[in-house]
Amino acid sequence: MEQLLRHTVSNDWMTFVVLCCVLLLVMAKRTSTVRFTEFLQLVITDKYFYMQGKDTRFFSVFNLLLLGFQSLSFGLFFYLLGKAFFTEKLVELRFPFATIVLAYFLFTLLKATIEKGIGKMFSINKLLDLYTYQKISYRSWLALVIFACNVLLIYSFSNHFFLLIGVVCFVVLMNAIFLLYLYKKQEKTILPNLFYFILYLCALEISPYIILYKTVLQ
Repeated sequence: MEQLLRHTVSNDWMTFVVLCCVLLLVMAKRTSTVRFTEFLQLVITDKYFYMQGKDTRFFSVFNLLLLGFQSLSFGLFFYLLGKAFFTEKLVELRFPFATIVLAYFLFTLLKATIEKGIGKMFSINKLLDLYTYQKISYRSWLALVIFACNVLLIYSFSNHFFLLIGVVCFVVLMNAIFLLYLYKKQEKTILPNLFYFILYLCALEISPYIILYKTVLQ
């Protein structure tokens, strides 16, 4: 009988990343159980922002743990997305996953720092600090959904193109809903300063992603 070699792709490193994500969530829960519980309910209630979530310090332990989880979760998803649709771009990187995670973390950190600086410059630091904190918190919640999808993509679905596209559409839609919700809550502040708000959107909410797209994918 002729023997056939079966080619298998090792997912050991992905399993390690998944375990790191779980560890970061466990550490965040151990840091503050009540706050973590309110974070999980963020999509149905914003009590998180007005009770345990009042600490808007970007570099607090709890926030950094969630940002680390967010970076790993989104980084792994972007890696799987690149592997499926942008293989040529991915192979150009020496350490693709590590590069993606580091780029995501630094991009988020730099963007938040710039927003904080603009807040101080125009004496609206409290408003922008809260807005940035709420935005990143919602994306950390989205990272939970992405994390679950990553597990399915790695261990369950062999042909996952449609699932990847579906997740991308879901993330874009939910991110838009979260942003519109935050803007609606600040409607009284935004409307009298609509021109400056549009400038802010163009400069810090649209331009960075266009530049990132042009840099990475073109």
